[in-house]
Amino acid sequence: LQMSSSYEADLVIMPIQLQATSLPVVYGIRMDDILTLTSSSMASNNTTEAICALSEPYPLYRFICIVVAGLIAIGGIGFNILLIALFANRSCATTPPTLYPSALAVLDTLMCVCYVLIMFIDAIVSYLKVESLYGLYYAYAIPIFTLSKFVQLAIPYMLIFATLERLLWISVKTKSSNRDSRIARIGIALLLCALLRLPTMWALEVQYFPKCPDVFRSLYTDMSEWSSWEVWQFFDFQVMLFIQTIVPFFLLVTLNAIIVHRLKSMTAPRPIMKKQQEHERLEFVAPFEHMYIARSTHSQVRSAILTMVAIVTSYLLCNTLQLILTIMEKSVEYRMKDEHGDDMSSLFHTTFGDIISFLYMCTSAIRLFIYAICNNEIRRDLRAM
Repeated sequence: LQMSSSYEADLVIMPIQLQATSLPVVYGIRMDDILTLTSSSMASNNTTEAICALSEPYPLYRFICIVVAGLIAIGGIGFNILLIALFANRSCATTPPTLYPSALAVLDTLMCVCYVLIMFIDAIVSYLKVESLYGLYYAYAIPIFTLSKFVQLAIPYMLIFATLERLLWISVKTKSSNRDSRIARIGIALLLCALLRLPTMWALEVQYFPKCPDVFRSLYTDMSEWSSWEVWQFFDFQVMLFIQTIVPFFLLVTLNAIIVHRLKSMTAPRPIMKKQQEHERLEFVAPFEHMYIARSTHSQVRSAILTMVAIVTSYLLCNTLQLILTIMEKSVEYRMKDEHGDDMSSLFHTTFGDIISFLYMCTSAIRLFIYAICNNEIRRDLRAM
């Protein structure tokens, strides 16, 4: 590139080649949204080290979409805090306990916080060029990204615990175990998730280009040296894909199919006397109207179960899209790269990944409304609050 006369004559800016890396979509956060693609030295007779990191273009339409999504995430933080307060003050012996939904609400809050700190702040820094946020962003990017991977792993297992608990309430006479055992299960699950995701902290590192004249190209997040080991790549992709995506997907589908089947059998039409019909009415909760019959205690249990089915369904939608994109990244890699070369992400890859990130965040942000729509008891408690 031709140099401006304002710089010293010996300062050479070289074009940057990108290291070919896969860009997986992780739960809630896309990898290439915090990883500026790797720069490397340009091979020639005398190898010259690049002095600036590559900066991908940030179009206006993407900036607007991410900012709107970021505002939804900020609202989601408040909604989930309200939900945590509601669960903390709610206890009913005739409905399933709220400890697992409370833990899920805490994780949803963290997911929204991660989206704001990574996606929203990145949009502000990249498009508006806010220098004061640039260094701060790279100071917390790796810890927050690691936190997001922990949250995305923990959320499906909290859903599994909550779904199992609801299944027990309609299957056996002995109800859920005591509070201490549920706290122990949550603690063990979160500890295992943290141990599985903690190595991500050392798989990434921030590189600094002190000689770069453009401050917004002086930092980038790169993969550390040991992250290129085959053992780590196998663990980070195959093992975590199985633990985080495949196992929760099939468990949640199976458990919720059993729940729906049990509720159908419980609410199958039965011959009843005309006098009883005057005192009983069919509750309609679209699209599960066939699952409900009016008896207060059973209605409360079914409302709690329906709420969990709706939450799990929204998660499975996002999980399916992520699985599709992950498979595409490995099988049709040419669609993931820009057609003009440079190993940059294609428009399709960036857009699809942003949509999945938004859907994951949105399902965490709007759970309060899912509870309010599907559960009459929670709706009344919200009105009281």
